[in-house]
Amino acid sequence: MWCISYALWTLYDEAIAKPSQNLHAGLQINEINSTQIDVSVRLFKYALSLIRHFTTWEKNELPNPEHYQADQIFYIERSNAVYLQAMNFIICHEVAHTELGHTQENRGLLTDQEIIMRKKNADERSIRMILQGVTPETELTVHAGLLTGICSLLFFRSKTKGTTHPNTDDRIDQLLRIIDAKATSPLWGMAALSFKLWDDQFQKFLAGLLIVPVVIKIFIILSKDR
Repeated sequence: MWCISYALWTLYDEAIAKPSQNLHAGLQINEINSTQIDVSVRLFKYALSLIRHFTTWEKNELPNPEHYQADQIFYIERSNAVYLQAMNFIICHEVAHTELGHTQENRGLLTDQEIIMRKKNADERSIRMILQGVTPETELTVHAGLLTGICSLLFFRSKTKGTTHPNTDDRIDQLLRIIDAKATSPLWGMAALSFKLWDDQFQKFLAGLLIVPVVIKIFIILSKDR
């Protein structure tokens, strides 16, 4: 989860936000850090590899929250904050199941649709629990963590549709509706980037997901060593 938190938000910054600002301004007001894009993609690939088998986290080569240089503090510490909120969502989701009485039910007597509805209810309850503690200073970080926690589910399967779990795209949509994400919110770009990375991972070749031209660089890197 930490790797996903780091990769998604650094790629959003370097490959979407900064180029978009440059494009809007008509000049280069932000320098794009190609090295940062490269290392974020490598970390993302490492995260995906853990789904199939465990390999050691090369912390001397890849970003991590334990060993890093002073010039890495900005992205590391922001990723730490996003990661904590993503984990809060996962934990609160399970707490919500208990609070809503789902753990007292005989799952074998429920239909798949009833199970899905209970999970959607647990999502909503957990999101609202977390939002109770939001302040203007922490709002974006909390929202980013919630979105990252849900978007991370995309990378486990080639389909967003679930049999006994809500569709992942529906869960993302539910979150964005609950927090009432504004049209200018970076969360939309973050969600779109997640779908594009998922699209590339499973070779869906979906149209209309390329956000800005420089994003091509990410997918050129992702395509290496296939």
